[in-house]
Amino acid sequence: MRLGIDLDNTIICYDEVFSYVAKQRGLISPDWLGSKWEVREAVRSTPNGETTWQSIQGNVYGPLSSLARLYSGVFRFLWRCYARGLEVEIVSHKTEFGHTGKIDTPLRAAALEFLKGEQIFVDNPSSLIEQVTFLDTREQKIAYIEEQRFDWFVDDLPEVLDNIKISSETRKLGFSPDGMTDFMSAKRVRSWGEIESEILGKWTNEELSKVTLKIAGTKPREIVWIGGRTNSGIARIRFKDERLAALKIYALDVSHDRYSAEQDAFDSLNKCGEVAVPKALGGLRRLGVGMLEWISGDEVTAPNSDHIDCLLGFVKRLHGLRHHYRFRSFPNASAAIFSGWELQQQLHQRLDQLRSNSIGSRGLHSYLDDEFVPLLLEISSWTEGNWPGHHYETRLQKPEMTLSPSDFGFHNCLKQEDESLRFIDFEYFGWDDPAKLCGDFLFHPGMNLSDTLKLQWIEGARTIYGAQALERLKVMWGLIGLVWCLILL
Repeated sequence: MRLGIDLDNTIICYDEVFSYVAKQRGLISPDWLGSKWEVREAVRSTPNGETTWQSIQGNVYGPLSSLARLYSGVFRFLWRCYARGLEVEIVSHKTEFGHTGKIDTPLRAAALEFLKGEQIFVDNPSSLIEQVTFLDTREQKIAYIEEQRFDWFVDDLPEVLDNIKISSETRKLGFSPDGMTDFMSAKRVRSWGEIESEILGKWTNEELSKVTLKIAGTKPREIVWIGGRTNSGIARIRFKDERLAALKIYALDVSHDRYSAEQDAFDSLNKCGEVAVPKALGGLRRLGVGMLEWISGDEVTAPNSDHIDCLLGFVKRLHGLRHHYRFRSFPNASAAIFSGWELQQQLHQRLDQLRSNSIGSRGLHSYLDDEFVPLLLEISSWTEGNWPGHHYETRLQKPEMTLSPSDFGFHNCLKQEDESLRFIDFEYFGWDDPAKLCGDFLFHPGMNLSDTLKLQWIEGARTIYGAQALERLKVMWGLIGLVWCLILL
């Protein structure tokens, strides 16, 4: 199989660099948040905007290209292609030089230097890229794609992928991270995780064996895929000495680094003496693959009072570690909130994501417009008016926060023979409002709790986090419920 991939804005992401240059020149506000395309439209709307934009491009693609980054998931995709022996070629219509206003900047040399620095195009047999081909014009690039007859081609431009000169035998993926670009002849994808699923699918045993060797320094004797999606999940690894380990392939989440959150959490908790979580056994951060102690056990299908006490004891120990130096610079939990206003904003963001990513369902949009949004506005107004203590926008101070697994409950526990619990799945771990942790626990659809157990949880949480946290929970209860409506939708 031969794969062709575009370079700029497909492999290399320049969004932050374009924003940086435009801010330096005073063309956009210092607090601007937007993609490269949004920056472009803002710059073009200024006097002499087109000339200014060309000058910015020359700087970004040339001397400032070292400030760019790979899109999340690119490295893992290319590594998996290399592990399978697939031929990957970069095809770009980047001119040799770009004009920055005073001098001609060698754009191609800068791009090659970037790829070498990222260790994906190097001058040795371990190079993840077979070849990089530069062409002067878009028309030359289209002709080259047709001539080479790639099995797949990935690009961000409809002007390339929708060109009728490219054979229908070449399967095409249109890369659009913001989901705003339409392609007529290509399937639109928003992330490299989607590209990985589409082209490569499930990890093979050979790939799992190679990554195990890189992490553990020894090959596995047996690999059993336990479950997950095509490009994420868990495999049970058995070594020659009969040791067992869990090899975890993490989903690539642009907004939250799941690998780092879980691996760093388990490593820090292990070093603090916490034994109710798996041991972290190492991993490959760039691949998003980690190895953990294998935990055997049963699901908690009928929770009782003792199980609730186990959970409360665990979150109490986590809360007690919030002053430990190992967690001072720890990131926030996924979807963390530290004020009523942040919870309200998160709701609106989730609502926007649902609207932009959902199919064209008249029933869905009618429900959102006629029922959900009016209820959201009513509950938001009531919540703001009844917010306890601090102002609605005032963020919690660090001593009031807690260390939270975020996605916490019996669905992420394994019961041991002695009825104790081991806690797994810390991909969303980090700092959060304890009131949100308590609310998410009660709302989670995977939980099956009686009113008695819910009350036990609430009273235990009051003892751990204090009365103020429970007062916040009472007031934010309606908004947390709406969050879960959107999660399920």
